[in-house]
Amino acid sequence: MLHIIANPYSGHGALTTAEFCRRLQSASIPYCLHTTGGKNHARTLAASLDLHEEDLLLLIGGDGSLNDTVNGFPPEQVPTLLLLPTGSGNDFARGLRMKRSMSSLLSLLRNAGHLTPCDLDCGEIRILNRQGSPVRPTGREPKPRRFLVSCGMGYDAGVCHAINTSPLKMLCNRLHLGKAAYLILGIRQIFRYQRASIELTLDRGKPEIYENVAFLSFHNLPCEGGGFPFAPRASARDGKLDLCLVTAKNRLTFTLTLAACLLSGKHSFLPNTRVVSCREAHVRSSTPLPFHTDGEVTLQVTEFSVRCLARRIPLLYEAGPD
Repeated sequence: MLHIIANPYSGHGALTTAEFCRRLQSASIPYCLHTTGGKNHARTLAASLDLHEEDLLLLIGGDGSLNDTVNGFPPEQVPTLLLLPTGSGNDFARGLRMKRSMSSLLSLLRNAGHLTPCDLDCGEIRILNRQGSPVRPTGREPKPRRFLVSCGMGYDAGVCHAINTSPLKMLCNRLHLGKAAYLILGIRQIFRYQRASIELTLDRGKPEIYENVAFLSFHNLPCEGGGFPFAPRASARDGKLDLCLVTAKNRLTFTLTLAACLLSGKHSFLPNTRVVSCREAHVRSSTPLPFHTDGEVTLQVTEFSVRCLARRIPLLYEAGPD
């Protein structure tokens, strides 16, 4: 059985869902449709599904909806997934060079019984302190959240917060210009971002201190924000996350660094930028900063840990241009 979780508010999600269900009916492919009604509803729907080993789960939505769906399952029990991306950024599909057309997806479904899903990595974060206060009762581990594209603290999380609260996102989606919203609000955020002193520990090594950190992000795939390659070599198949850390003493330096990041992806050689792979990390900030996981924002975080969970996401997809 094919189960579908569809976000009608993601881009043209409602129209896409209606058209794809019509094609499923024409192809005599049985399905069960579950429609989200708001934030975190995809997670609730996913957790309530009674799935069998042979069942497939299709997500119609963006990166945020995909993140929400995956977090509805225990890490070892994520079902075989398919994706029809309808979001503003679609960085998950972009990072895998996934074919995105309905005809490609229908072909996969017709042949699903003869195909083996690709097991992909994902990241897992635990927020340890928010505004300087522990977010867990004494003696308990904080609840983890997984991500498939990236998580980050500082500038990029500020952009995500602006995107999620601005009517510009909806307008750009209607005009099929989702990336433009990220670009416009990203430029505005240059004049609003905060800097912090960061203590960074990679793979349980020696802590390192970085001053004037504008942002740092951990990537499972190369791009975020609708195609901006902060970690151009990141792969969801290597059992590692790629860190991108940028320091800047002034806005001019930061603007030039962002231009190198966004326009060419060739920023790792810059003296104020560090791009490196790791399996796990611990981050402590001197200043509370916004934090995001696949674009979903938690405000005023001061400490978190992150690690890579290897081969936890079984995905059925076809790579290549449509």
